[in-house]
Amino acid sequence: MFYFQKVCALGLLSLLTLTMLATSPALASARSTPHLIPIEFSPTCRDFQIQTKWRPGGDDENDTWLQANCQDDSGSYQNTQIDLDEHLANQGGDVSYTPTAPGNFTDTCTYQRLEGGHILKVGCKYNGSDYRDTSIDLDQYITNNNGTLKWISN
Repeated sequence: MFYFQKVCALGLLSLLTLTMLATSPALASARSTPHLIPIEFSPTCRDFQIQTKWRPGGDDENDTWLQANCQDDSGSYQNTQIDLDEHLANQGGDVSYTPTAPGNFTDTCTYQRLEGGHILKVGCKYNGSDYRDTSIDLDQYITNNNGTLKWISN
């Protein structure tokens, strides 16, 4: 009889542990997240290009766009682009990310080029008329969301 009570107690304890694990909020949120977005976009994209386009609104200014073909969830590549002037700014001669839009770095930065698909190298104006070379790793701020380039903050 004593042996039977121990087995029943262990079985009840195991059942309680499984129930607690199954209803854990941490596990519930992990189960409800169907797709995790990778932070770096460049490993899942190819054919990178930097393009300059007229800024919408007719103010005779340009915006710099990153264009690429990025994999969607099925593995197919989608042509996508993102306006880098939305969140990149010239801050004292350094190109940097700004969470508030618009950054408009193209207004005071020139000769944009892309290295490795994710390092943007530019020359930015500082001290009125001097330019300095600066760069930013776009993988820290842009992600591939199912074949579409998106700012991580959005």
